[in-house]
Amino acid sequence: MKNIIYLFLVFTQLNTGFAFPLSQIERSLDRLKQQHLRPVAIFDLDETLIHSAKRKVLSYKKAIALNRATLSQQWPRETNLAETQINQNAEALMRSLPNQYDPTLFFQRLGICNQVFVKALEALMLPIYLSNEFISEDTAYRGAVQLLDLIYQAKGEVIFVSSRFQSTQESGTIKNLVDLYLYQNSKQSFVFLRNDGERSVDFKQRAYTEIKSRMERDESMLIVGENEPENFNLLTEFFPEAFAIFVTGAIMNTEVPLKRVPSMILTKDFIRD
Repeated sequence: MKNIIYLFLVFTQLNTGFAFPLSQIERSLDRLKQQHLRPVAIFDLDETLIHSAKRKVLSYKKAIALNRATLSQQWPRETNLAETQINQNAEALMRSLPNQYDPTLFFQRLGICNQVFVKALEALMLPIYLSNEFISEDTAYRGAVQLLDLIYQAKGEVIFVSSRFQSTQESGTIKNLVDLYLYQNSKQSFVFLRNDGERSVDFKQRAYTEIKSRMERDESMLIVGENEPENFNLLTEFFPEAFAIFVTGAIMNTEVPLKRVPSMILTKDFIRD
């Protein structure tokens, strides 16, 4: 890769109320063009560029359908309630949560507080969620297509670094990115997915190390991003000179504090400022 500017854009769901500084990105891209530098963006996918709440809701529904006899034998009330409450309104409910990766809060809002049941259903849901089955239901964050278009029009590259699994989600992921107009072509768009059994943070460190090793003397770093504090902190360690954009709202590991950096930008979507 030559003349690369890496743009890492991160989104979590803190309701900051700030508009995304797209004009600042445009000015930076103009400067890079004048300097004959090529922009490169690196994005996480789920709850960064992509809303996956509908996929998760459908995965819960299928998990209940496939395992209803076993679940209802042990937890009849909770199974019946989950079956009726996980409906077309459940996606909006999940996306409205302060942390939509919190199954405890999600099920509490549905009237289900039995954590043994929630954990059992979560375990049945995950293999479905982490497959190709409902990826076609994923949608793009507002303004994401327009932002990536700017990078593609500048002859840049977009690298998607996601903790989805290569063995079970690669084909569905690429098709969905194409359908959402987020994936341009094999020369400008690249997808990094993790191996089976690989921890998310270990995978991300491996991916960032590989990407950074490709950088040449005339390459530069512009923006980094992620929706998990643990991964965001890692990004800013790898690329401390970059703008660090964080959009809040879906955090898996809540025990890791988010490290504030001088170049940090908080946002909830990509709508123009």
